[in-house]
Amino acid sequence: MMCPAASQKGYSPLLSRREKNLGIVPERIFKKRNPSYLISDISSVFHSLLKYISTSMKMTTYLFNEVRNFI
Repeated sequence: MMCPAASQKGYSPLLSRREKNLGIVPERIFKKRNPSYLISDISSVFHSLLKYISTSMKMTTYLFNEVRNFI
């Protein structure tokens, strides 16, 4: 069953690429989403955060070594 707001705006069953890029998500998709998607979203956020921390630590170590070698 379609949400009235979604049917008024003419959403197709699958989101178009433009709608995804603009962040337009009909309410009905939120209702049908599986909780496992939320877990994978959270894990991908943590993974990217850890990757960022790892990269920044490597860069900081490199800069400290360069400064120490310069002095």
